[in-house]
Amino acid sequence: MMINPMTVLFTIQGVEVNDVQFAQCDEANDVFGVLGIGYKDLEATNDDFHGEPIFTYDNLPVMMKNQGLIHKNVYSIYDDAGTGSAAVLLFGAIDHAKYIGDLGLFPVASDSITLRVYLNGIYMGSSNGDSNVTIGTGSVRVLLDTGAPMTSFPSNVLDAILDQIDGYNATSADADGDADGGRTIYIAECSSLEDQTITFDFMGYQLTVPLSGFVVEKSVSGSKSECILGFDLADYSDYIFGESFLRNAYVVFDLDDNELAIGLVNTECPCDNDIEVITDGIPSATRAPGYSSSQTETGLTASTSS
Repeated sequence: MMINPMTVLFTIQGVEVNDVQFAQCDEANDVFGVLGIGYKDLEATNDDFHGEPIFTYDNLPVMMKNQGLIHKNVYSIYDDAGTGSAAVLLFGAIDHAKYIGDLGLFPVASDSITLRVYLNGIYMGSSNGDSNVTIGTGSVRVLLDTGAPMTSFPSNVLDAILDQIDGYNATSADADGDADGGRTIYIAECSSLEDQTITFDFMGYQLTVPLSGFVVEKSVSGSKSECILGFDLADYSDYIFGESFLRNAYVVFDLDDNELAIGLVNTECPCDNDIEVITDGIPSATRAPGYSSSQTETGLTASTSS
């Protein structure tokens, strides 16, 4: 396989970014390109790939900052949250209309070249605040991954969540109808999700979202309605919060200051924009209670006690 680096003129809504580096491949196993916007140390070129020289390069947000298009290497992400409005990646700014309530501010988890944040608990309950159940507590580093479709938990935590809603797993067929080539999906009756919430405790900041926000597909058979949840079993007990989580949250990544902010997404959009350019720290974000605490990963101990 041949990989040829090149620089191109990249245009975003009429704004030109010069000399953005790409790689041209003569073979690929996907029809979609990849536009990396994370830390430079995570770039594929920073690894020994078939004997190619190891190096890093200024990716898109770094180039935008260097060319004076944005003040900082910072961007915010708003998914469509099931509302039908377009997902938005906003460079160098925050849109206050896209979240409700407070933004929690967190340090990127230490010793990480990926965008991870410490999670200290998961709880389930009802929208009126009754019958809160502890799913798990402890300390884990969660990867916020825009490239992952699902939210992945280790088996003990995933089983504890499913137990609360009488959920179960099944094997879906692949594109050719072959069940052996499909993946495991997680299902619950849609009625069991009504008024159910799930709360994520990030360093003392609690984000509570309706469990129905994780539904990715519905199936109706007679009077029975089943919901497929955007959950997956984690590989190597690694917590990955992908699109099914991110559409419930508004997230701002500040790679210059190694911080990120999380808030509850505004599900009432499409709505008017309220955009503020970021020149220093993330505006309106308040440090989580455990922001300055030193944490070590212990895992989440699953529990079903009230």
